[in-house]
Amino acid sequence: MKLKKISLLFIVFLCCIFLCGCSDEKSENTSTTDVTGTTTVKKTIVSDDFDMNGTGKLKCRTEASAGEGIDVDLNYEVNYKKGNILNLKSIQKVTSSSSSSLDLYETSYANIAKGYKNLKYYDTKIVRDSNSVTYTIYIDYDKIDVDGLLAIEGAEDNIIKRGKAKLSLWLDLAGKMGTVCEEV
Repeated sequence: MKLKKISLLFIVFLCCIFLCGCSDEKSENTSTTDVTGTTTVKKTIVSDDFDMNGTGKLKCRTEASAGEGIDVDLNYEVNYKKGNILNLKSIQKVTSSSSSSLDLYETSYANIAKGYKNLKYYDTKIVRDSNSVTYTIYIDYDKIDVDGLLAIEGAEDNIIKRGKAKLSLWLDLAGKMGTVCEEV
């Protein structure tokens, strides 16, 4: 199975898990229902006066739960300039007393990281201890080989447009997962 398919399946799996239990009392939610009866809830990810074409830094967090006995902590730091992401740091920490659950996450993270191993400026780190697995990703979009990244991830449903990582596209994607950001 291709890495892209493995990564996509894992991401879909994680999204399904993370969408359960997502909440933030400060956020305003909007929901839409399509003709099939599927309801999509989108959270307000940033303040109403946020300038998506500006410059700055965001700290973001996604409230998530992965099931009984598994705690998930998702944090992001996004540095951006003129609406383009310069770099992004993602820290995903899964805590559980179940060794088999941690094995699953560690193996999945390792399989995803393998695909990016030879891509400069896409750095990954996996740390496992007795009750958690932490997966850190640092992407320097300002220096990365965009064509190499797109060859791994695919051009569809990507935050890259005209060679740049677009903040607005990332915020749209993150908002669908219940992520909330604040400027720092």
